Amino acid sequence: MRFDNLKEKLAEREPIKYNERGYFDFGADNKIKYASTYVPKKIKKGQRNSVISSFTHNLIALNLNFSKEELLERVKDVNKGHCKPPLEDDEILSMFDKKYRNRNKLTLIEPKEKRIVFDPRREWETQEKQSIAAKIINQEKKEETINTIRNAIKDWMTCKEPPKLTLKHLVSKIGLCKNTISKYWNPIKQELGILR
Repeated sequence: MRFDNLKEKLAEREPIKYNERGYFDFGADNKIKYASTYVPKKIKKGQRNSVISSFTHNLIALNLNFSKEELLERVKDVNKGHCKPPLEDDEILSMFDKKYRNRNKLTLIEPKEKRIVFDPRREWETQEKQSIAAKIINQEKKEETINTIRNAIKDWMTCKEPPKLTLKHLVSKIGLCKNTISKYWNPIKQELGILR
């Protein structure tokens, strides 16, 4: 039974060249979109119908060769294991039957996105993958912050009669907290040749 179409979506891209650390980063603006049957550990009242409906939709669309009984059993398992409280069996059956009757017309719902993929030839611990992803995203946020501060200082430098450049001035101009600006303040001023 398939629970996503990530392999197919990856195969549609040019051959992926994993870096020396064993991962490939599509970048923030080029994430790969794919369909998944993922459900949260706990589905609360008010979310149950939409989550179970999306799960059922993608489960059937991804597994057209499976029997109705096998698919329905999986939907019931997810309902009992994740929904707090579970939906009634007749609600599940009604939802499932509507989707199953139209199974050949279903198109996958692709709300998932993946930015970083890991070489499947290597064994990965979840914590290791999360650590790599966090480092990449944190580095990007750092660079974005530095660029925001740098651009604000450059704007200040272009003023005919600029006020004194202070942390307080930058805080009010760009909305970052004082501690964040302080962290990069001197290196940026030095880089721009205004450190006295």
